[in-house]
Amino acid sequence: MKSYSPQVISTHLTKEMEEGLKIVESGGDDGKRSIEQTIDILLRIITGMRKSQMAIGRQLGDSLSATTLAQSVIGSCPVCGTGRLKIVRSAKTGKRFVGCTNYPDKCRASAPLPQRGIIRSYSKTCEHCKWPIVYVITRRRRPWRLCVNPKCEGKRVKNHEVQTVSERS
Repeated sequence: MKSYSPQVISTHLTKEMEEGLKIVESGGDDGKRSIEQTIDILLRIITGMRKSQMAIGRQLGDSLSATTLAQSVIGSCPVCGTGRLKIVRSAKTGKRFVGCTNYPDKCRASAPLPQRGIIRSYSKTCEHCKWPIVYVITRRRRPWRLCVNPKCEGKRVKNHEVQTVSERS
């Protein structure tokens, strides 16, 4: 909006319209002239925006794509080192998983994700395997951190500790 219609986001336009309304409220004007001026200003702005609607739409689409990509990327790929791991939804099954952006040419790194809940990037890597860690947020339980690598040594260590404690009981 800054480049195509800066008047829409300017405080000057809002201030001008508010001043016109204050005059009407105080009884200094019948309001007809203020409303006509406001309509004239808005019509000029809308006409200018319609002339640029294709360019505005392209920029909004590009911005949406960039934002969506940024939200789906959870970290760098530890397998190939050049790609980024991002959350992907399978077109065939509808399930979500983590996959490398270099797939299928250079890297085939992938890992399953929980199918329920919201996945957010934690921006840290696992100390055991260097794969990204994510937050999993669900309604039923507290949010938890999850290393996305299903073969992570840290998961095996935790599971082994649980088994040894339960065996003692």
